Amino acid sequence: MMKTLPVLILFLVLSTVLSAQMYEKSIGVRLGYSNGIYFEKQNNAIESYRFMIGKRDGGRHFTVMKIEHKYKMEKMSDMLSIYYGYGAHIGYVKWNENKNDTKHGYYWEQKTGLVLGLDAIFGISYDLTQYPLSFTFDVKPFFDLLGADGFKFRPYDYAFGAVYYF
Repeated sequence: MMKTLPVLILFLVLSTVLSAQMYEKSIGVRLGYSNGIYFEKQNNAIESYRFMIGKRDGGRHFTVMKIEHKYKMEKMSDMLSIYYGYGAHIGYVKWNENKNDTKHGYYWEQKTGLVLGLDAIFGISYDLTQYPLSFTFDVKPFFDLLGADGFKFRPYDYAFGAVYYF
């Protein structure tokens, strides 16, 4: 949490200096079960690709996602938009494994292993109109197809975030 605070302060300071423009790139921070920072590149007006480096379960992972954005929807404020998408991740996780033998008795051994899986994302964004800044809330369910527990499904990876556009 202390490492992400300077990033958020940097977003706020930079957003006061810059004026409105057509944004094609963004950097963001995600604070949830899967914490991370990401770079996002707009493909066109509604599609983008997100490249995220994150941490979860004592390890690190790299996620690539294709995201679609919906702006100015009926019965919603112009400052709210939604986004959703899908992607994949690769990385490693760490876990403790309980061991028992006659020489040492019971003990814990730390293990590290490859993690590989699929991701989805559904979120809502509060877009500031005067600054190139958004605040987000999303859920990013994921499947670990390979990892510490083998197959793992986590449907409730909720997170808050901040995004700076440039």
